[in-house]
Amino acid sequence: MKTFSLTGGARIGRANATYPFANLYVDENTLKINASLVGNLIFQPQDIISIKPYSSVPFIGKGIKILHRVEN
Repeated sequence: MKTFSLTGGARIGRANATYPFANLYVDENTLKINASLVGNLIFQPQDIISIKPYSSVPFIGKGIKILHRVEN
């Protein structure tokens, strides 16, 4: 099974966890974001509508934006 993991920052709603307080883990069945200061999210493939590149401030806030069907 192929997996990918990355340590960085995360913005969940209006809350922000800066580097290195967030971890992203992806495999064929799950996408997990562990941002211990802000919250933890687990997505299944059917929960995700799209994943797009995202930048709030050029060269500083680069990342991805996950559009999903999870209520909270």
